[in-house]
Amino acid sequence: MANLRDVLQMDVSLLDILKVDPSELYEKQFEMLKTHALETLETVARCIRNDNYKAIRKILNHSYAGDGNGNEKSFIDFEFSDNSEGDDIEDLLTKLTQIKDLATRTKIDRK
Repeated sequence: MANLRDVLQMDVSLLDILKVDPSELYEKQFEMLKTHALETLETVARCIRNDNYKAIRKILNHSYAGDGNGNEKSFIDFEFSDNSEGDDIEDLLTKLTQIKDLATRTKIDRK
């Protein structure tokens, strides 16, 4: 199996890319997203401990009530995709679950 780090270089051959174990890529994506989520939450916790509420507001995004009858809500934006509306905790959990499932399925399929 080719090393994932080597394959992610720009000058990789098709043969090398085809040798990559997809479950390794999914596992790396999962770990990086999980680390990003934990760091974001740790930043919020640290800011609360230090009474630095202004810094927390910088990582918030807003969900607007489009029908004029609901309330606007703020949420921690985990910012892991190109979604201009932000990535809330539900988006994060969905993505983590999808990646973990893909990693598990890919590992099983390759046995």
